[in-house]
Amino acid sequence: MSGLGQDASCDWYFKNLILERGATGIFWEHKELLENLRSTYSGRHAGAEAEMLKTVITCDLLVLDDLGDITPSDWSWDTTSYILSSRYNEDRSTIITSNLPNKPPSIAFDESVDHFASEAAQEAQKAMNRRTLGDRIGDRIWSRLQEMCVVVEMQGEDFRQKVKRASFA
Repeated sequence: MSGLGQDASCDWYFKNLILERGATGIFWEHKELLENLRSTYSGRHAGAEAEMLKTVITCDLLVLDDLGDITPSDWSWDTTSYILSSRYNEDRSTIITSNLPNKPPSIAFDESVDHFASEAAQEAQKAMNRRTLGDRIGDRIWSRLQEMCVVVEMQGEDFRQKVKRASFA
């Protein structure tokens, strides 16, 4: 659910860990992190992907905002899995936010689609059916998160709709 203060809460924890404990940290929106990594693939940035991944994996605290907010692909699953598994294996702290229900995949990845549609249309149809965090990030990554994270579910009204709503006043 959006507008409940996930980013503000993460920002508070992030700043306190850095200031009080001298930790190193990075705050990345999941989609932005993946786009930045993908941009390193052009030949002009030799070694940039490895350096960026090293920074993301070795910092004391990674805040990964809006996990599951992108249409999943094999590359995004592999990259996200690599980052989270590496941080887990190195016992690094990771804070993750998502607006999706924290539930396992609710659909099979070979679910029926219109086989007469183009490949892109079939992928779009599959992506639209992915409604839980498990659907968006896959069973393997979702299961790993259940092991490595303390889940804090936030309930309430959307702050942006209730308090920060635009007006003509």
